[in-house]
Amino acid sequence: VYDITIEARDNNGAPASQQRQTPGYLQIRLKDVNDNSPRFEQDLYMASTLENANLNSAFATVRAYDSDAGLNAEISYSIDPANSNSSNMFVVHPTSGAVTVKTSLQGKMGLYAVTILATDRGSPPLSNSTTLMVTVQDVNDNPPRITYPAVNATISILENVTVGYFVTQVVASDADEGINGRVEFEFVESLGNTDWKYFTIDRIAGNISTK
Repeated sequence: VYDITIEARDNNGAPASQQRQTPGYLQIRLKDVNDNSPRFEQDLYMASTLENANLNSAFATVRAYDSDAGLNAEISYSIDPANSNSSNMFVVHPTSGAVTVKTSLQGKMGLYAVTILATDRGSPPLSNSTTLMVTVQDVNDNPPRITYPAVNATISILENVTVGYFVTQVVASDADEGINGRVEFEFVESLGNTDWKYFTIDRIAGNISTK
């Protein structure tokens, strides 16, 4: 805003005592032009959340700024569905930039790219984008399942087999991923039953042999 004082004077060239003048005041206000697009604080954001995360739980926040003024500097956030492989899984708050879980992530472990837009309220509006990489992490929510031998199965071997004789292989699977889905085997050592002492089991392969 610029404040200017103006004076109107008559009888130009005459002595000042013969002139008459009237002051005036003028205020000039510069109106902002929407010539700056919003800018994110980061070109790339990284975040992670768990597959069992609650709906509407926030796990990341993006922020942008705009060098204009007034409505031209007011920013709203949105997810660009055309450039995101997970637009139905997450949602961004239009004013705070908080990213929350929109739908169940159960079983959807992996890496997702989310394109987030920042759009100002200028006329015409200007926008910019950033990428949020989201890792949905596995939760150890599935117990191992023994698929062989059957529960309470009986396996017969001869009494004169040698030490290290292969008896059977225990096979198990786990629906989790990574280390949560890696199964190892061991005997349950019970004081009431010490039969396991006559055998060994390979922790990784599940092979049971005589000892």
